[in-house]
Amino acid sequence: LLALPKPLFFGLMGIVGCGIGWLLGEPLLITIRPSEQQISSGEATAVLVFNPEFNRRLEREGAKSGDIQISLMWNNINDLDLHCVDPQGEEIFFQHKRSRSGGELDVDMNVSSPLSNEPVENIYWSHGNAPSGRYIIGVHHYKNHGVSDPTHYKVALKVGEKVQEFSGQTSSGDSVTLVHEFTYDGETAGVISADGSI
Repeated sequence: LLALPKPLFFGLMGIVGCGIGWLLGEPLLITIRPSEQQISSGEATAVLVFNPEFNRRLEREGAKSGDIQISLMWNNINDLDLHCVDPQGEEIFFQHKRSRSGGELDVDMNVSSPLSNEPVENIYWSHGNAPSGRYIIGVHHYKNHGVSDPTHYKVALKVGEKVQEFSGQTSSGDSVTLVHEFTYDGETAGVISADGSI
């Protein structure tokens, strides 16, 4: 091989490198990417698109994703609750985990023991099932489990390919706090407002 002219030698090395990359990369892509069959059937799969800490907690709890995904995290054992009012006016939260529009609260933490200092909650609409219209996201401090307030939280939102993150704080006795409102047209989201209370 060393006797070959340099252009031919480097060309051969490039071909070998591409082959090795394909052999190693293809199985990895199959593992981390949802299949076309999963997407076309509307089956929800975990899509790690948020910041690393959100992703770690969502993956730990087996959270699902889809056209719309809303996640809440905080860092103590208090019980915070994620709320979302869908375009038909139906509210998804711990007492009503599934809406007729297809939204579902699939992760709800710190209701009772065991309590976590790294909780997360998650609401999602699977691929192809999120209705067009106005969505309202809220957070409620449902129960204090002995940790002083206010409790700081973060909410992550994925709408189609767009990802946003919001921060806030809440205390026991507060009403549901409005985090964000948006309209969804089947592909994109437009902001209506980003603060206030529901």
